[in-house]
Amino acid sequence: RLTVQDKNTYRTLRKNNLTIDYNINKTITGRLSTKKSSFPIMTLAKKYRNVLTPTNRWLFEMDYNACELRTALALLGQEQPEEDLHDWNLKHVFTRAKSRDNAKKRIFAWLYNPNNKDDNVSKIYDREKLKTLYYKQNKVITPYGREIECDEDHAVNYLVQSTAADLVFEQMYKVWE
Repeated sequence: RLTVQDKNTYRTLRKNNLTIDYNINKTITGRLSTKKSSFPIMTLAKKYRNVLTPTNRWLFEMDYNACELRTALALLGQEQPEEDLHDWNLKHVFTRAKSRDNAKKRIFAWLYNPNNKDDNVSKIYDREKLKTLYYKQNKVITPYGREIECDEDHAVNYLVQSTAADLVFEQMYKVWE
């Protein structure tokens, strides 16, 4: 039985081009995105990826565990936990959370909502320190030299997303080489 998501995905795949057309200038943070008429590779749910058949016998997928949270830790000069970061957060940050998924939802709700206050999270992922280090005169300046004008509410979001995107691009380039 087809779900609404199944039907919407099928409709999207039918109406879009079957090629991927990246748009490197679409987002303010430099995050990779695609043009509207492109195959929706960036937003295709995992359960539909079996429809993909590469033409050159290669399909390369990168999935970085909690990439933006790990980027925040790196920007703060903190050690990276070796284990799955959401499991680590469940043990060290959200000790009363009921599940990994719950901890994951809570950490991203905190990260991307500057009005979301949580002292346990702030002890490890210090938004105020990130702003002190990288937000000056209404702009974020990333370690890669990207300057993004923004208000204070978007500063951490833009810093983390932009830096994570640049880190991924750097690694992609290494693979390309």
